[in-house]
Amino acid sequence: MKASLRHLLGGWATAMVLTVHALPAQGARASATAVAQIADAALAGVLTPAFSRLTTIEERAIRFDRQRTMAAFGATDDATPLATLGFRRNVGTGSQELLDDCNQAGRGTCAKLVGSTYVFLEPVSMTDTAAVVWLHFVSASKGNEKYGIMSAVSTQVHLAKSSTGAWRFVRTGLSARS
Repeated sequence: MKASLRHLLGGWATAMVLTVHALPAQGARASATAVAQIADAALAGVLTPAFSRLTTIEERAIRFDRQRTMAAFGATDDATPLATLGFRRNVGTGSQELLDDCNQAGRGTCAKLVGSTYVFLEPVSMTDTAAVVWLHFVSASKGNEKYGIMSAVSTQVHLAKSSTGAWRFVRTGLSARS
């Protein structure tokens, strides 16, 4: 009996380890509205005057890569207009095409990106009540009359779900700049 109990407990422990390690790898799942609320709360928490002074990112025409962000969260994008998803700020639609003619070496025109900021999010971890996401900003400035220079800032944003169900900014975490 001791051997079979040990076998049973050993099998149970193995199953628990496999389950615990498999769950985080499955990725976040959220509705398009929840992802938009997370993006809006992250933008509101990060786009402060202090942040703008430290970066070349301005709160100019934000071009949100909805498709890339929704895919990263595993959300089904129902093509609801951005304005009806709950963004509190004016956010336009963007895509990676904005970066087509741009690079950090200043050898592209950045014609599609100059004057706007390309934004997308990626989940780090997410539960029903808390989320950590990477918020990525890519912008370009004119280096001279022909070429633009691309720069990027990424910051981890910690969010919590309030008692009303709305996502709210808690704090920033790691940041990277290039």
